[in-house]
Amino acid sequence: MIKFLIVLLAVISCSCSSKIVVKGNAATEGKSNLVLVVLNDTLSKYAETEYASIKTINKIYDNRKYVAKTDVNGKFKIKAYMNDSLYFISPNYISKKFRVADLAQQKSSFIILEPVPCLENVKCDEAHPKLNIVVAKKLKLTRVNTANCPNVVAFDSKYNAEYKVLKNVHGNFSKDIINFEVYSHNGIASMYNYDILLLYIADLCGKPVLVKYQFTDVYKTEDGRWAAPYNPFLYDGLNASEILSPEIIKFRQPIKILTTDTSQDWVKENFPAPYYEIRGNEVIPVYGNYIEDIIELKKKTVLKNYTF
Repeated sequence: MIKFLIVLLAVISCSCSSKIVVKGNAATEGKSNLVLVVLNDTLSKYAETEYASIKTINKIYDNRKYVAKTDVNGKFKIKAYMNDSLYFISPNYISKKFRVADLAQQKSSFIILEPVPCLENVKCDEAHPKLNIVVAKKLKLTRVNTANCPNVVAFDSKYNAEYKVLKNVHGNFSKDIINFEVYSHNGIASMYNYDILLLYIADLCGKPVLVKYQFTDVYKTEDGRWAAPYNPFLYDGLNASEILSPEIIKFRQPIKILTTDTSQDWVKENFPAPYYEIRGNEVIPVYGNYIEDIIELKKKTVLKNYTF
């Protein structure tokens, strides 16, 4: 049985210069699903900015000015200007966008959101896949819905990524744009937070896939190279003879990590001296690693089964 979302709308009309109240009912056939009515796609737009964080996204999610949620009876209401747009969102369904002005012309409307089609993954058992390593700038990062696949239990979320290549560090990738798949069990909010990343992309049976959780935020240095702030986890699993020590690095643009609403004990533990300098609610990286050293360290640990 095909499931679909039906939204019954009622608009209280008024002038375009003031807000109107859009009221309605949303329901899915067979069971009651939570439906979000988002003003001007605020959630998605903010999530894709460099300022995104789980805490602030949750604040927007709970703000009735931007997001209306259906109640137990499937009813919702939200205030909007006539030139605003409303986005109707429900998990496992294709979202739709409507201008409030268009909805205001209808006494009642049926909005049907069709289920996202199943896109099953092809299993690849390649033991030592080839690796491409690039410094690249984020263009698109979009979640792929696999929930409607029959007989498939997905433990990881899947995303399609598109990045602009700034530097080809390793491999034979020659294009300006790279498209690849990303899999994550806990979501990829941290990838949204960074504009430029050092990416480790494996060729799995002819399909480019990001090595799971392997991306590093990198920045230009004063001498024109790429480097990353000190990360203690980079040294996990290494003995003393294998360690390439971090060094003092002068980045071209100052890097400041905000630690507002975070305890000082946590900050000192996660940003230890002398590798970082703590200035009030800001942390300034002092030490770091150039990308060549980062790759050499990862070759000994998480990337040791890949072909270089």
